[in-house]
Amino acid sequence: MTFMENWGTILVISVAIITFILIILIIVEKKLKKEKNKEEDRNQLYLSEIGKIKESDPEKFLKLIDNIARRFFKEAFKIKNFMGYSELIEPLKKKNKTKAVKFCETITPLLYSKERDSSKIKGLVNLLIEIINTNKIIPEQEQEKPKKDKSKSTSGKTDVSGVSEEKSEDKEKNGQKD
Repeated sequence: MTFMENWGTILVISVAIITFILIILIIVEKKLKKEKNKEEDRNQLYLSEIGKIKESDPEKFLKLIDNIARRFFKEAFKIKNFMGYSELIEPLKKKNKTKAVKFCETITPLLYSKERDSSKIKGLVNLLIEIINTNKIIPEQEQEKPKKDKSKSTSGKTDVSGVSEEKSEDKEKNGQKD
């Protein structure tokens, strides 16, 4: 057999090897994406923290829940200066976050009174779990991508030589021309 006769066999073997390598790389990539998603799921982190808390002392339990809730509210609702839950009620009402409003209204008296009703605290924990489950935290890198896309397509008009059509229309309305 000459080299030309073996050429077809060599080509088939090469394609098979390359296909095998590509399949392995695709599988590895999928596994890495799953691990990355697990790391980035901040909501699960908060839920696991709640699950680790022991209910032995109502005072400590309430403080830990307060700590988790404060961090979650800052991250999920983008609250920068968190002074107290009573301040959050109006902004959360505007965002139509009724469960979060109820949480704020419930935790405020519990934090500032001496009475520690364990059934109210358990209800508060369940409410916080519902809030965490229904308000997904979006990682910052994912938030930046849509902002860039939205800025390009908000007006639906194209940019021509540095002047957008929208600006040109504004000038025409005012009696100015380019």
